Amino acid sequence: MIPLQWFWLIAVALFAACIGSFLNVVIYRLARGMSVSRPTRSFCPGCRQTIAWYDNLPIISYLLLRGRCRRCGMAISVQYPLVEGLTVLVFVLAYDTFFLGPARLEFVSMQADWAIFLAHLVLLAALIITSAIDIEGYWIDVTITYTVIAVGVVAHGLWTPASAEAFPWPWPATAAAATAAALGLILSAIFWPREPLGAEDDAEQQPEPEPTRPPKRKDRSGPRIVFAWLMALAIFAWFALLLIDADRLDDVTSFAVRAGLILLTCFGVLVGVGMAPTEAEADIVEAIHEERDQARREAVIELAWLLPAIVLGILAGILVTHVPRAGAGWEQTLAWPPFGGSWRPVLGVTTALAGAIVAGAIGWGVRIVFTLALGKEAFGMGDVHLMAAAGAVAGWGVVAAGFFLACPLAVAAVIIWLLRKRSRAVWFGPWLSLGVLVAMVLYAPIAERAATMLEVLQWAFGGAPK
Repeated sequence: MIPLQWFWLIAVALFAACIGSFLNVVIYRLARGMSVSRPTRSFCPGCRQTIAWYDNLPIISYLLLRGRCRRCGMAISVQYPLVEGLTVLVFVLAYDTFFLGPARLEFVSMQADWAIFLAHLVLLAALIITSAIDIEGYWIDVTITYTVIAVGVVAHGLWTPASAEAFPWPWPATAAAATAAALGLILSAIFWPREPLGAEDDAEQQPEPEPTRPPKRKDRSGPRIVFAWLMALAIFAWFALLLIDADRLDDVTSFAVRAGLILLTCFGVLVGVGMAPTEAEADIVEAIHEERDQARREAVIELAWLLPAIVLGILAGILVTHVPRAGAGWEQTLAWPPFGGSWRPVLGVTTALAGAIVAGAIGWGVRIVFTLALGKEAFGMGDVHLMAAAGAVAGWGVVAAGFFLACPLAVAAVIIWLLRKRSRAVWFGPWLSLGVLVAMVLYAPIAERAATMLEVLQWAFGGAPK
């Protein structure tokens, strides 16, 4: 590994540790209906005193303080070292996937691909935030997902290098249909008299700000310290593997071991936190039962809300596909280089829009179809938003694969919980987030196998594979 790669890797790890500490602030305050920006400094929820910088070092301070506030002795939630540790692990995994290992060859270097890499880090941070909030309260803040979509549009608008031909760019018809569908969604949001995207429902589920001094909790500092040490050990083990394989980082087996360590750690953390009951479990089950009578009606209303986007998307796709002059003009627009180089901003922006629209359509389609079939809400709107946000950054192919990977991951966790005699209402957002992370790492082999299956299906139905 050349020194520059080590510099970027260490910079990403340190940056991730700082971001993880900030994510804890966002998670704590959003989950309690508090302002993220005020107060500006972190504070102890027990004694309300500002936390000193030396008590706010990611993971290290938690271990030194043995999981307790220095002033009042209140137990600090194990969420803090878990979020900080996971942020470090997934950020360095992203760097490894993009620039060190053999997984994503369309990314060349930090200097060339910084915009899209930074967008993926924003996405990963959002997945951690939404997962933590979903685990605690069974809701997802849509302002987080809207922010990720905006970041995806800007990043893709800046990043269209000629060296990234392997990235899943949309077909011209797909780009046109997605752009028109996005316009349809905007029109529905402006002229429709209700908010069908789940924002109001999510806002209603947000808890009230917690009291100044929360009730005392049982002393469980021992298990908390164990979890913190496990996160520190996982980070140390990953860097040890990196040093051991420093001369063959692009080896498939070496990368698989490094990535597998982090992905298994993420799975273990989700299974572990799922063992503990939350106050929101009974509330979410009761809410689903109370809304059974209106579930099909809501699905039909959502379908009507989507009609402008569906109609405009279909018309745009047909126009580009079947009208030669329109198709040629659209392709020229996508390929337009403002300064004569490889930068094609229209292609980049439509890539983000196509990812968001197609990924969101997959989730919304599942929600509507299964809600109509089962008579109860089958897929949360927050999860639909999450899929759209991930699609805007990583592409709809990664999100589609992540969605199908999330289902067996969730089933495996439920089986483990049942073996431990723990039954619970299952949140899907965290498993969707883990599925997207796995698909982001394994996108190349997944896409290759999907293409092979498509050729087989074409042959089976009378076509000749190319």
